[in-house]
Amino acid sequence: GYMERTPHYDSYVKILEEELIPAMGCTEPIAIALAAAKARETLGAITRQLLSETGSRLSRLGVELKVEDPAVELLARQGSDREYGARPLRRAISALVEDPAADLLLEGRMKKGDTLNVVAEDGRVQVRLV
Repeated sequence: GYMERTPHYDSYVKILEEELIPAMGCTEPIAIALAAAKARETLGAITRQLLSETGSRLSRLGVELKVEDPAVELLARQGSDREYGARPLRRAISALVEDPAADLLLEGRMKKGDTLNVVAEDGRVQVRLV
């Protein structure tokens, strides 16, 4: 079989090699691909839910949170753990999104009416004021 090399191809292969084959002992390509898609979908949904909670807290301060899809994917990957599942995700969001936001607030650089953008850049999650 042939899979078109999209920009995410290598990421998909890495997920398959690191997560699914060892975890499930599965070598059927279609089953692996389906499981990978479902795992990414579920982890992405959990990540979005946790970020929504962060956005609600910021909204009470008058700050809008915008998170780009590649940043959601990166947070999901960085916050997942083979042994603990998605539990470290909250810590990743705290360290990579909430802590920098708190620093901006404490420094007086983030105020009511601002928008906080979360982006993926050079393989890292970045938080920027707009």
